[in-house]
Amino acid sequence: MRNELLLGRIYEAALHPDGWATVAHDLEEVLGGAVLLALPQPRPGRRGRIVAPSLKPRFVESYATRFYSLDPRRSESATQPVESLLRTPDSDAEATTPFFRDWMEPQGLHHPCRGLIERDPHFGLATVDVYRRHGEAPLSDTARRTLESLLPHLRRAAQLFAQQLRLDEERRGLSAISDQFPVGVVLVDGCGRLRSANRVGEALLSRRDGLCAAKDGLHAASADVTCELRESIAQAADPSGDDDFVSAVLLPRPSGRKPLQVLVAPARSRQGARHGALAVLYVCDPEACAEPSNEILRTLYKLTPAEAALVSHLTVGRTLEEAAGSLGITRGTARQRLGQIFSKTGTCRQAALVRMVLTGPAAMQSNDAAESLAAS
Repeated sequence: MRNELLLGRIYEAALHPDGWATVAHDLEEVLGGAVLLALPQPRPGRRGRIVAPSLKPRFVESYATRFYSLDPRRSESATQPVESLLRTPDSDAEATTPFFRDWMEPQGLHHPCRGLIERDPHFGLATVDVYRRHGEAPLSDTARRTLESLLPHLRRAAQLFAQQLRLDEERRGLSAISDQFPVGVVLVDGCGRLRSANRVGEALLSRRDGLCAAKDGLHAASADVTCELRESIAQAADPSGDDDFVSAVLLPRPSGRKPLQVLVAPARSRQGARHGALAVLYVCDPEACAEPSNEILRTLYKLTPAEAALVSHLTVGRTLEEAAGSLGITRGTARQRLGQIFSKTGTCRQAALVRMVLTGPAAMQSNDAAESLAAS
């Protein structure tokens, strides 16, 4: 196999993790041994990522869960320079270790050669192990030199891979956070084509009532409103446009419900810079009735279960009389509880109480706003 092809696959795997299996297989062909690629090695509390195409799954599993800690090369791997090969272990001494006796020997593996790829406090220790089969001689000097020459490339690819994993984790975290928003968050390109949406946004789009996503971009209920929405999106996504651009758009709904309320703005990074040619839409359904969590209301405002239930009813637009009826209490009892709530929250009017709750953290963790939208 030409080295150029192998190097290309190594760097491709940095961005496409499924490619590491191909890299490990190619290394086996080039080096002439069974390869175990750890990106990174397992450690207590973390499973690691093990790729070993020639080993049986049960041995890969046992290595990932137990035998990695019994490998006698573990301590040396923590101290030797990266991009180097560890010394070849003494065969007689190696044969006395549980790692050899219980993991290597049952597979017919001998003469391990380990290359240190990377050692990073966050990512962990990345290694490549090459084992010879029973009856075969140790790895040849030519193969060892080949492996050593590949280590800088494997290291760079592992660094890119680790960076990609961190970015993926951040994206998943941000996605989980946006799923708690009580409004729809929809990310689109300059033509209005959907890039992503939080759970409330997906629920609103799936209803196709005033706003829907198609291959050519977002559509409103009419051509005129679609044109207005697309123009706002194009302005917001224009990299050379006004950084403070914000556009409000009302989207009438064929169902006859109140129009969707939309704010269109540029998509910005954490540092405030525009993010390419992308725009973000904040979509609110004024008729959605997602109630704040009673448990969170109780914790934040030191309310009793009965008081939290009353607040929850008031924040979705019910009057005091309607809330009392839903809770099965008299209007007088509801007034008494409301007075206690005012005292605990430092408010004195119902409107101020509702505003405080809806602008506070309780509104970010509603009783599943997306499911409420889907059911309404």
